[in-house]
Parts: sequence; C-alpha cells; structure tokens
Amino acid sequence: MGKTRYRKLPVLFAAVSVALAMTVGMTVSAEEGEVRKSLAGQGTEENICSVGGIGYTSLQEAFNAASDNSVVVLEKDIADFKTEDIVTVSEEKSVIFDMAGHTITVDSAAFEGRIFVNNGTLTITGNGTIDTTATTKGYGPVDNYGTLTIENGTYRASSETNSVGIWNRAGGTAYFYGGTYEGFPTAIRTAYGSTTVISGGTYTNNRYPAIENDGEMKITGGTFKNTSCSSCDSRWGYTVRNGVGGQDSHLVIEESSEGAVSIIGVQGALANSCGLLEVKSGSFETVACETHGSAPAHYALYVAGEQGDSKAIITGGTFKSVSKTAVMIGNDNTNGDGGINANATTEIKGGTFIAPEGQKAVTGAPKTGNPSISGGTFSSDVSEYIIEGGETIPNEDGSYEVHTHTMIYVEAVAATCTEDGYSAHWECSGCGKYFSDEKGEEEINPEDIKIEAKGHVLQYVAAKDATEKEAGNKEYWTCSACGGYFLDEEGKEETTLEDVTIPALGEKIPGTGGNSSTGDNTGQVSGAEKNNSQTSKAVQTGDSTQLLLWEILAVLAIGTAGSVIIVRKYKRYR
Repeated sequence: MGKTRYRKLPVLFAAVSVALAMTVGMTVSAEEGEVRKSLAGQGTEENICSVGGIGYTSLQEAFNAASDNSVVVLEKDIADFKTEDIVTVSEEKSVIFDMAGHTITVDSAAFEGRIFVNNGTLTITGNGTIDTTATTKGYGPVDNYGTLTIENGTYRASSETNSVGIWNRAGGTAYFYGGTYEGFPTAIRTAYGSTTVISGGTYTNNRYPAIENDGEMKITGGTFKNTSCSSCDSRWGYTVRNGVGGQDSHLVIEESSEGAVSIIGVQGALANSCGLLEVKSGSFETVACETHGSAPAHYALYVAGEQGDSKAIITGGTFKSVSKTAVMIGNDNTNGDGGINANATTEIKGGTFIAPEGQKAVTGAPKTGNPSISGGTFSSDVSEYIIEGGETIPNEDGSYEVHTHTMIYVEAVAATCTEDGYSAHWECSGCGKYFSDEKGEEEINPEDIKIEAKGHVLQYVAAKDATEKEAGNKEYWTCSACGGYFLDEEGKEETTLEDVTIPALGEKIPGTGGNSSTGDNTGQVSGAEKNNSQTSKAVQTGDSTQLLLWEILAVLAIGTAGSVIIVRKYKRYR
C-alpha cells in the first residue's frame, strides 16, 4: 500500500503543473487581448486602419506590417490625406485594401500625386471613396507598376488637373471589375507594355479621352461617356481612344455574357490613331452637346493614321452618329489634324451603321482611307467600298444589307426520265443564288440551267402463260431509256421484273394427277419432297452386306464390355 501511495505523487504533481500552466496562459491571453483591443482603435483614437485586429495610425505603417495576402481595413474616414501619406506597395507585397465604405479626401493645400504607388499586388474593394477634387495636383487613386485590381468604389478628381486618374505603367497589369470614375480628364491611361482588362464600371468625363490605351487592352463591359465639345473647350477628345502613343497598341472590344459595352461621346465615341482595333460587339454613339447642339459632334468610329499605320477590324456592334458620317476612315488633313497622314484601313465584316439623313454611313478619305466592306447593315448605299464578290441588298426600311458570296462549284447532273438535271454552275452557300462565274458577277436564273426530265419511253409486253419448262409473265410496260418496269401505260405504277414473272410449272409426278404431295396447284415437286422420296427408297432397298457388317460390330462391342467387367471383378477379389 505504501508503494501505491508514493506512485500517485508524480500524477498529482503533473496535474498541479498543468493547472498552473493553464492559469498563466489565460492571464497572458487576457493581457494580449487588451493590447490588441487598444491597438485596434478601441482605446486609441489616432488609429485609422487595422491589419488582423491590430490598429495603425497611418496606411503606410499598416501596409508595411501586412504579411502576404493580408487585408488592410480602413476603420474611419481620412479627411486630409497629405503628400507624405502616399502609400507605396513594395514588389513583394500582396495586399487587399478594404475601404469598408469609408472615404479618403486629400488635403486641399498641399497634396500632389496619387494615393497609391503600387509595385506589388494591390486589390481595392469595400465600396469606399477616394476623392482628390480638392486640388488640381490630386491626380487620382493609383500609379500602377505591378498588378492592380479594382472591384468597386467611387473615384473622383478635378477636370482641371489635365492628368490621368489611374496610370497603368509599362509592365503593369490592371483589372477593373466595377466602380464609378468621375471628373477625371482621363480616367485610365495605359502605357506600351502594359495589360488592362475592363469588364465593368461607369466612366464619365468632360475633357480628353476617358480611356487612353497604348498597351494591350480588352473591354468586355462598362459604360463610358465623354461630354467634351470643341465648341465648349479646346480640351476635347473621343471617349475611348487607342494607339496615340505607339504602333503596337491593341484594343479589343467584345461584350461578355455578364455585361454590355456602351461608349458615348459628343466629339466622338471610339477612335483608333495607330495600331490595331478590333470591335466584335457593343454600342457606339455620338450625341449632341447640351450647349452647342449636334453641329460639333463627330463620328461614332474614327480610324486614322495620325501616329502610324492604323487598322480596324469590325465584326459586330452598333455605330450611330447624330450629325456626321457614322464611320470615318482616314484623315487627309495636313494642318496637324491628320497627324502624320499614315494609312488607315478598316475591314467591316458585320455590324449596324447609322448616320442621319443625308449623311453617309461610311466615308473613306481619298488619300489615306481604305475601307473594305463584306457584311453589315448600313443607312446608306456603300457599294463603292464593297469587296469583290459582295453585293448591296436594299431593305424595305431604306437601309442596305451587304452580303459577300461564298461560292461553291456545282457539277452538271444529267436529267433522268423522271427527275430534272442541271448544267454546271456556281452557287452561294449564304444566299443560295446561282452564278455562271466564280466571282459572283453574273447571276443566273435557276430555270436557265435546268435540264428537264425526258419522260419514259415505254414499250408494251403482253401477258404470257408459264409452261412446264418456261416461265411466263403478266402484262407490263418497260422503259427503253431507264430500263424500268411498270404496270400501266403511263409509267406511274412502277414494278419489278420479279413481280411480273410467272415461274415455270416444272415436271408432273405420275399417279398424282398432276398434283404434288404438298397440294401445290402448280403440279411441281419440291426439292424437300424429292429428297424424302429418295431416302425412303434407299431404306427399302438397302444393301444386305451393310446390314451384316453392322451386326458383327454390335457383337464385338458387347464382348468387349463384358471382358472389362470380368477383369474389374477379378482385381477386386484378388
């Protein structure tokens, strides 16, 4: 019993140690909780943001303390953001900035620049507001060299800054999923070597282009509106422009399933000054100025070689102008308006193009413009620009449909007695029209190439009874042209040679009265009956020698079986 008692002591000491450790741990956790509570702003009014529950008095401190993929939460509004408060996100950082519905407003006296300089990965979310309208040197929210994502929020600046709200620099990547961008002379500008995707948001301004692209850009959704007017202010521009800074600029506009693209402008909607523009869908429209009316308004689409060779490929979308031609290709002006007067080409393969009455839907500058049209719907006749093999088809509403033939060569088919044939020709797989030439320049009437059916050349064949050795036939007609068989003299009821043939009667069997044992009224004996008869005869007149042989074999078999039984019994009783 003594041993048992002392063995229990270690257990007791261990239990006491665990209890003490738990008590100490609870005390430390409580103290740490108070610290965190204080740092998070619960006890420190100077804290403006937090990371993981720990508060910070400046955004830069919070971003410096944030680990990879951390969330910096804005805890309160910032009313006087200064130049020295600008946040630089380092290359190795990946941070989410949750504005939590709060607002950042810059200091009206001293602020200059943009709120963020991003070299790493920055995501802005939380439906907050960044307002730099208080100063003409407050350009906007982000100067981007890394990867930027803006999910939502409101962003404002003064149009007097004459600058860019969000600069996506060379090597930068930017994604815009939503948000409202107001007042910027240019809301977004991208440099050569950058990548930008705009899939949502609202972008409104009254100065230079709202979107200016020199890199690789794709627009899949969003509303873009520019109210600038050359009669109101010399600082005007198209709403979206591509290629002002380089030959390698590339802009693609294609609506996604999640949203539409709407681009509206007074001075012009969409422009390509250099590089490549591709439009697959969307709405592009010019509207009247609220002050000066529709006279200053320009083109829904403008493609000109102002900075270098310019090319556009249009496969869809709606282009509508309020006062001038809907599409202008090329600019021959040498007073600076046409830039360097480089070549401008545009391939229009689809879409709808609407100009006001009296204006052309598409216009090409005589020297620098080169439109080519192979498809689409137009408010005026565009025959002068249609490619070879295309045609203009007037519609009842006064518009014109352009169709380009896709030719298929059809070989000649000879006529038969009942079916028409046709001579060799070309046929368009799109519109179904017939042509005598591959280019589709000489349309032909289908009746002109038809070779009518010849009709049957029928000969009468009289009925003939079958004999024992020869087959007979029913009455019928046969066509000497196609070799067909018919039951009527007009050749309408077709038949076959088998159906009109009556088989030969075959030999009669003596003693049957001319009838076979099967009761066949033809008197013929079937092959099966002949075989049965022969078998019967063989059984009745069989050879007796074969019967003797079978009897000898049966005796030998019985003897062998008996010997086997005797041997087995012998072995058993041995």
